[in-house]
Amino acid sequence: MTINLDNKITDAACREALDIASQYGRLVRNHNAKISDGFKSRLIYVCVSLAVLTAMVIASVIFWGFSTLTIIAIAILAFDAILGFGIQIRMKKAVEQMKADKRKREIELDEEGIEVKKDGKSVMRQEWKDIAALRVFNENFCLIAKEYKMSVVIVNKLYADQVKQFLQTQKIDHIEMIG
Repeated sequence: MTINLDNKITDAACREALDIASQYGRLVRNHNAKISDGFKSRLIYVCVSLAVLTAMVIASVIFWGFSTLTIIAIAILAFDAILGFGIQIRMKKAVEQMKADKRKREIELDEEGIEVKKDGKSVMRQEWKDIAALRVFNENFCLIAKEYKMSVVIVNKLYADQVKQFLQTQKIDHIEMIG
């Protein structure tokens, strides 16, 4: 069975896909694990750490004057800001790249497994025997492997029912359905 995927991808779906991929190890260990919003949590971390480091610099200058500790705190502050905001910028660019990818995408389902193709070329294949669960999220669904060694398959949730129906038709019943 071949399912042609629509190339219309929303920002929310891209962001959720990035969150699922970055927290995939947690899903392999616990298929019901909560996936946090990586964009928000990283931004909060950066802002809090910058506030704390700025307070350290101010306290250092007030109590000890301009010293070696102040220079170290400023260096850490600058590194944290560059790293934190750099990650945020990179994640936004990843969303833009995902949305700009106009290759024809499809998933092919057979008795052995699932294959993801772009422009007719296989980019990934997973065997059903290696998949533990199918979980539906707000925007996407994900096939969760039994072990962390495999790539993650994330597809828009509009196609989840077709995949579930295929699994039922083929009597592939060892895969836990979540959501």
